[in-house]
Amino acid sequence: MGSGQTAGVFQVEGGGMTRWLVQMKPKTLDNIIAMVALYRPGPMAFIPDYIARMNGEAEVEYRHPKLEPIFEDTYGIPVYQEQLMRAAVELAGYSPSESDELRKAISKKKKEEIEKHRRKFVEGAVKQGMERETAEAIYSDWEEFARYGFNKCLPGDVEVLDASSGRLIKVEDLYRGVERITYTLSCDIPSLKLKNQPVTYVMDNGIKPVFRLTTALGRVIEATDNHPFYTVHGWRQLGELQPDDFIAVPRIIPVEGKNEWHDHEVVALGHLLAEGNLCHPYSVYFYSQDIAQVEDFVQAANAFENVKCTIAIYKNTYSVYAARTNKRIEPGIFTWCGQLGLLGKNARDKEIPAPVFELTNRQVGLMLSRMWEGDGHIDGRGRSMYYATASKRMAGQLQHLLLRFGIISRIRIVEFPYKEGRIGYQVFVTGYENILAFTEHIGCHFVSEKRKNALDDLIKFAPPVAIGTKDVVPVGVVKDHIRFAKDQLGLTWKELTAQTGIAPREFYPTNSVGKIGFGRKTLQRLGNYFDDPNLKRFAESDLYWDRIAFIEYIGEKQTYDLEIAETHNFVANDILVHNSHAADYGVIAVQTAFLKAHYPAEFMAATLTASAGATEKVALYVADARSMGVPVLPPEINASAWDFAIEDVNGKPNIRFGFGAVKNVGQGAVELIIKEREANGKFKDLNDFARRVDLRAVGKRALECLIKVGALDVFGNRAALLASLDRIVSISNNHFRAAEAGQMSLFGEATGVVEEFQLPDVNDVDKREMLNWERELIGLYISDHPLTPYQQTFVQIVSYFSGQLNEAQHEEKVRVAGLVTSVRPYMTKTNKPMGFVTIEDIQGNIELVLFPRTWDKYREQMTVGQIIIVEGKVDANSTPPKILVDVVRTEIKILEPLASTTPHSKPIADSALEALSQPKPDTHVRNLNIQSKQPGPSTKNIPTKPTVPPPIRQVAERPVDTYAVDPDDDMPPPPDNFPDDWENQWQPSFEEAVIASKPEPTFKKTEEATPPRVQLETVPVESHIVDVEQDEAARVALVSSIYIPLPKEDEKQHPPQQITVMLRSTGDKERDRRRIKTIYGTLISFHGRDRFSFQVFENGSGYLIDFPNDTTRVCPEMLERLKKLMGEESWRVEEITFQ
Repeated sequence: MGSGQTAGVFQVEGGGMTRWLVQMKPKTLDNIIAMVALYRPGPMAFIPDYIARMNGEAEVEYRHPKLEPIFEDTYGIPVYQEQLMRAAVELAGYSPSESDELRKAISKKKKEEIEKHRRKFVEGAVKQGMERETAEAIYSDWEEFARYGFNKCLPGDVEVLDASSGRLIKVEDLYRGVERITYTLSCDIPSLKLKNQPVTYVMDNGIKPVFRLTTALGRVIEATDNHPFYTVHGWRQLGELQPDDFIAVPRIIPVEGKNEWHDHEVVALGHLLAEGNLCHPYSVYFYSQDIAQVEDFVQAANAFENVKCTIAIYKNTYSVYAARTNKRIEPGIFTWCGQLGLLGKNARDKEIPAPVFELTNRQVGLMLSRMWEGDGHIDGRGRSMYYATASKRMAGQLQHLLLRFGIISRIRIVEFPYKEGRIGYQVFVTGYENILAFTEHIGCHFVSEKRKNALDDLIKFAPPVAIGTKDVVPVGVVKDHIRFAKDQLGLTWKELTAQTGIAPREFYPTNSVGKIGFGRKTLQRLGNYFDDPNLKRFAESDLYWDRIAFIEYIGEKQTYDLEIAETHNFVANDILVHNSHAADYGVIAVQTAFLKAHYPAEFMAATLTASAGATEKVALYVADARSMGVPVLPPEINASAWDFAIEDVNGKPNIRFGFGAVKNVGQGAVELIIKEREANGKFKDLNDFARRVDLRAVGKRALECLIKVGALDVFGNRAALLASLDRIVSISNNHFRAAEAGQMSLFGEATGVVEEFQLPDVNDVDKREMLNWERELIGLYISDHPLTPYQQTFVQIVSYFSGQLNEAQHEEKVRVAGLVTSVRPYMTKTNKPMGFVTIEDIQGNIELVLFPRTWDKYREQMTVGQIIIVEGKVDANSTPPKILVDVVRTEIKILEPLASTTPHSKPIADSALEALSQPKPDTHVRNLNIQSKQPGPSTKNIPTKPTVPPPIRQVAERPVDTYAVDPDDDMPPPPDNFPDDWENQWQPSFEEAVIASKPEPTFKKTEEATPPRVQLETVPVESHIVDVEQDEAARVALVSSIYIPLPKEDEKQHPPQQITVMLRSTGDKERDRRRIKTIYGTLISFHGRDRFSFQVFENGSGYLIDFPNDTTRVCPEMLERLKKLMGEESWRVEEITFQ
């Protein structure tokens, strides 16, 4: 760990943790546990002091001798709660129970409680002979630690979503093993899109003080006051939040159950939850004043065994009793309700049974329609609708299920007009988009004509423009982005209004106290106009910014928490929260580090296989394996399996690249090759390969990709193989076609002349193109990499690699390094030269921005193929982050880490560094000395407040150019990365994009990130002034350059396909038009290389509409989205064959 070889090691492989571990050089398990406890729960400001004292760079000091035996193991730094409790007993005479009260008081952060215990601690310590000033200082130290040093946790009744089934599961049930869960809903913070992430651990955090947070939408969650919630300013602890602050909640639950009931069961359940009497000892009753609902319930109930409904009427209300036909056995509907746990529950106790959450969305919508017809209300005047219930539990469940359809609702507590003043709950649905979604997914199932007409009228008269909507992105998040983008185009607010059509009230004044935020539609239009990725990110996010209504202390509860892979957050009670990190994770980190140190080949092979779909991770892990002395061999037709595998070469374990990591190569095709190879041995030559493997099934595209990555190099050079590709496939085709026709002789050859093939004598492709093929199809240079000899050096000197740059703070001074792959000079508006440079490291690309003065100084060094080290500042406002360059160096020196010795440290893996015997270039060697900035050994200089941790390698202080925003400064557009012909491709409107939206599958590791802090005096890469009137081409360059394309699809699972969507006219042309546009928007939102067309049937005729210039990606996610839109599988998918 101390050498930075943390890739793949549990809990510590992030860039931030790795840098601290390199500086720490841990020697014991206690060191690792302390680092995890300090880094993950929060008091990171103590880390520099801990490291300096551990490494002997600062003296270990104690404010009082009695503290030494308590804090000796952590070098005088408070790390664990138990230390504080023990110290209170030893120093101030606290009893064990009183020390626990002290812990609780500090963790609550209630001023009166803290001051109460301050007085008690100080007086107790003084009585035992301590000076009052010393006691005060010790207590102040503890207060600072307690701000972050207590585990964040949630009570056991908090519910999380089982993403694979749709169930809601209590955290306590997960911990006790009553329920199991593999994936839950999480948020990819850089994109603000929801995704399913693995749940890796559930932990017990003990009894803790708990607070209840309630939002304006009525969502409720309980948590300790140091549990983080996601706000417009990043993650903030509950104790730091106030009423009227905004926190993130999901605006959609992109999960659907897989189970299907009989429809009559779903219908009956919906009616009984709304208007059913479930407390009768022999059967169930249903009440309604609507004859259509009565008939609907009777039909559903009678479908159960042994049921014959009877109907009575009293005061215009129908009473339906599910009577039995056979008096000796229970009616089927009664038995069924008992199995669902409904019997005996009155109106206040009713809840939606757990199995309902595992139903498909169609049946969920069907059930909700019957509930709404019973206890729902449609308010034409108020342009809203609501469901009324006496059950708090059912109101929350209903609010959750509505999110399955992207319907945002609000729960309001009311007092029903009864003598006893009964409390009830109303679930409100307002806003045109929410009501429209309700109509499409729930209202479409109504049986009452009166309800149908009321809903139609509500849609007809509800304004499509959400005036006064609460669905806004808070103004503080985006106003600076809007202002900055406007200023770069030189527009006034009035001109911007005229060009975008957005009402002036949206802009002026943006800092008005009455201005809460910007509507998502407004942001979408502005994002499209400016082509600003930050505005689009908030406009297209899966999050709703919900206002905090109140926070209240509710007492102590048993608490738990989850650990979520990669994203480290999850949705609990339909609110986005962060997970905690227990210090016990240090044990797991050491265990995985031990495996990596002692079984490096096996560990890295397993890690690579687990990450085969994420090319950035594969690139990182391959480089890490090689740096440990474990060779990673390229894919080879006679050796590779689907997964990465261990291969013995001269008695030493090597890792063989698996076919599964090669793009466009499907597992079915690979299995044909592997099966034949295992049955009959290795392939002797190309002719042998073509006759033993049916290349028709492998596919020409897959074969081409295998050739390009070198898997067939044993048969000849890649240029010759590619030139003969058609001939190779033809020979195999002819051979197997003859075999299928029975034209094989007794000797196994086809009758007639056997085709033999010789590769043409052509020169191989140049090495650079060969490497580019490997990078394109595998994600890295597998046969060689120009940076390989320098990787050990870069590990020691760079602040971040490209895959970790998202972790950097805005304007943080960093050092990066890589190979120059692209140089784009640019002339600014004032005719000054500057440049954009792309460098490549082992993980990916980094964009560099060199402003005129820096460009003039280093332009000669910016040549393609040059390896450079760059120092500069991070522009975290860009996506992805860019580096504003200060210094460029081309002299690469290999730096050796300092040997670290701590007298009383016990080694945890002495052999861990022995695997790092990597040959280094013949260059100058020097030691890299890191000067400690900790205070010298003095008892008078103990800081009362920890300092902010510095980066592991500080860039040398020097006068650097500053780039303050000036109206006359030269602000160019960033490098071009917008796809060709973008302006001719139709994009769906915002309304359609919302309907069609679904998180794209990502194959890149998404690191946890904090939203950018906007600072107007900082010049992000996008900042530039372009005169749109004088230079339209420059404007197009500006717009196109900011566009960030979606992740490329993973094409290895299938060849190009054609999907034909079949549509039948409804007779309503406007509805049909909207439907077609929505489906079209859905298809093009899945980026890929598959084709699509519409087959429309109308008035007995059929029409085929083709889209030759548009593509989609046929995948389960897209087909699920189509099914939701169309209600049935009205399409066909065919493979596109190339002749």
